[in-house]
Amino acid sequence: MTIRSITWVSEEPIHPRAGGGGVRQSGLVEALARRVSLDVVTVEDPVPAVVAAARSITRIPASDVPGRARRVLDVAKNPRAYPEVATASRIRTQMLRELRRMSPGEGAVTVVNHFVLAPLLSEIAGPTILHAFHVPSTQLHQEAALASRRRRSRLHFYGRRAQALERWAGAAAHLTITVCAADHDLLKTPETRRIVAPNGVDLGSWELPAAPRSPVVLFPGSFGYLPNVDGARWFVEQVWPRVRAAVPEATLVLAGRSPTADVRAMASADIRVLPDVPDMRALFAESRAVVVPLRIGTGTRLKILEGMAARRAVVSTTVGASGLPVTAGRELRIEDDATGFADAVIEAVGSDRAEEVEERITRGRSLVEREFGWDRIADQLLAQLDSVFAS
Repeated sequence: MTIRSITWVSEEPIHPRAGGGGVRQSGLVEALARRVSLDVVTVEDPVPAVVAAARSITRIPASDVPGRARRVLDVAKNPRAYPEVATASRIRTQMLRELRRMSPGEGAVTVVNHFVLAPLLSEIAGPTILHAFHVPSTQLHQEAALASRRRRSRLHFYGRRAQALERWAGAAAHLTITVCAADHDLLKTPETRRIVAPNGVDLGSWELPAAPRSPVVLFPGSFGYLPNVDGARWFVEQVWPRVRAAVPEATLVLAGRSPTADVRAMASADIRVLPDVPDMRALFAESRAVVVPLRIGTGTRLKILEGMAARRAVVSTTVGASGLPVTAGRELRIEDDATGFADAVIEAVGSDRAEEVEERITRGRSLVEREFGWDRIADQLLAQLDSVFAS
């Protein structure tokens, strides 16, 4: 079967302002919509480029959320439910109603975005694909390891529920798409049902001016998202004082949507907290280095690809760089202890080893140009889908 049309179903806005998942969907869905007929069922207007390229857009009200008592009951009675899945129950019902009204025709597949919508997989007619851009069970168990004793058991419980849903969804979908092979291993996706479509970037939009000389360090991310909150806390408490001791004029920018009270409280004379930035590229343009100090998380980090595409020095932890075909010291610095991370940031914003830093920046941009443009990713994905469904 040759893929002629795709119905893309998402409970998350297909827009960069929705965070990493929204950035990924915006780039991938637009690229796919320029190649096949594509219908979108989602909660609000997607980014304009997707609206222009898609055949149709069906919007579901995002405000229709069950009350707390109903959510608790859903989690209690469903062995594959956890809070995020229960919250979306009414949205799933409305989406299923809209999907049943559609007549996709021959060569059509339905892509269900992430595990919150996974219960739809058993209700949709025709070939189905689960789009999984991280692994909830692993992340919940990681969060539990950092949580207070009071929250730890609950998070482990939800992690087991998420794992049950992941196993069920992997069997229910005809295929599962992840951003890296490591996530398939965590999900235990059947070998014959695996496809990787990596994260990517819009290469043209990340052609930025040369990095400024001012030692501005940028940590971009959604700061209502625990891996980023935890990373910011570790960086500000353990790494940043070491950087400032060596480079007193350095400033740190924590920029992204919905920062928690903890993150907002990090603001100071040398730390700027910027919520809900409409266009992150302006902040990349003002920065000399991009940091990704994550200690937990799955999937891959768009902020690393964007940093390399913007020709900025990137410093990450091993977790932050996981799933990407990068080598420590080649395209970026990878450090896991506070002293090493601080030394890498000091090198990135300083001039002592500028030539070496520039060589890494050049190799990073070359890697992104070679492997991570959305057009290339969409072409590869459609070729894989055609091959799988042909057999």
